[in-house]
Amino acid sequence: MTKLHGEMRTNDPVDVDLFIEKFIEISKSYNADQIYNLDETGLYYKLIPSKSICRNRFQGYKNFKDRVSIMLCSNMSGNHKLKPVMISKPKMPRCFKSYDYKCFIDYYSSKRAWMTGTIFTNWLLNFDYHLKNEKKQILLLMDNCPSHCVPSNLDNIKILFFPPNSTGLIQPMDLGIIKTFKTHFTRHKLMYLTDLLEQQNISVYSSYKKLTLKDTVIFVKMAWEDVSEKTIANCFGILSNPFKKNHVVEVQDIAVEKTDIFDPLEVEEFLNFEYSENDTFQDVEDIENIKNEEVEAEVESNEVESNDSIDKEDIVVKLTKIENDLLKNIENEHEVQLITSIRRYKENVIKTQKSRWASNSTLRTLIMLNYLKFSG
Repeated sequence: MTKLHGEMRTNDPVDVDLFIEKFIEISKSYNADQIYNLDETGLYYKLIPSKSICRNRFQGYKNFKDRVSIMLCSNMSGNHKLKPVMISKPKMPRCFKSYDYKCFIDYYSSKRAWMTGTIFTNWLLNFDYHLKNEKKQILLLMDNCPSHCVPSNLDNIKILFFPPNSTGLIQPMDLGIIKTFKTHFTRHKLMYLTDLLEQQNISVYSSYKKLTLKDTVIFVKMAWEDVSEKTIANCFGILSNPFKKNHVVEVQDIAVEKTDIFDPLEVEEFLNFEYSENDTFQDVEDIENIKNEEVEAEVESNEVESNDSIDKEDIVVKLTKIENDLLKNIENEHEVQLITSIRRYKENVIKTQKSRWASNSTLRTLIMLNYLKFSG
């Protein structure tokens, strides 16, 4: 079964053509780097998955209801993603003591952990102040939520509200950005919990209970960084390209891109390609040369692999130790990026039978230094 996301199937059909025409007219004064969209979402950061790969009937758990609100904001090109805004109930959580959370998120508190007019106004004025220092004018798209109170003294931000009941149809954040963010958040959380279960003799329920807002801040930061510029640009596509293009050509371009073909032909060039029988002999010779090069490369690869390969289980154990030590003593954004790199490297190690330890000398040196540091 496929899990539903977004709000596209709204009860009341809305004609968004008028808004898109208005947006196209207004956006002529702005480029893709100056058009932004923001939206809030609830995040149950201790939520235990309700699905399992077990075929036998498996008893579930009483779920946690700890929730925070997250507001995400990005521009159309995806090259400027603002720090996520987190809203929770405590004014200053205990886990934030001696922890510089401000370099990862903007934290606010409210009685019900939802966005309020006061919080939104303060955030919007701060954003406008930074834009004024950068001498940058932007167009901000958002829904007409009651908490979206817009002050009258904005100098560098022009607000454009979506029509009522239309955000599921045309708001980029609802068309996949938030969904992608939550997917990455869950992935980072489950990787952390899996390592925790392997190292400590505790139950699944106890591991979820140990999650704190500090862990959530780290996962939110890493998940937002993992949302690519291409994903954001594609979700903005309904506003930048409201008219459908040639669907066949578009699908073929995507298929070619996924195959990672070096120097591929354009679809139109492929359809109109002229090939003669005289080219066959040259193609055969090229194929023989390619085969010889591949054989030589494979021999060299096996030599390097035999000399510099390390058992993948040892690599995973060492990487997990470094990752956990960093999570306990994380202090800055650089360490968050290091954790993300380690996790990606672990995934690659697990997927392959052997890891070419010498193929990434920078990460190898970094991991060895950290391993010596944390192992005493």
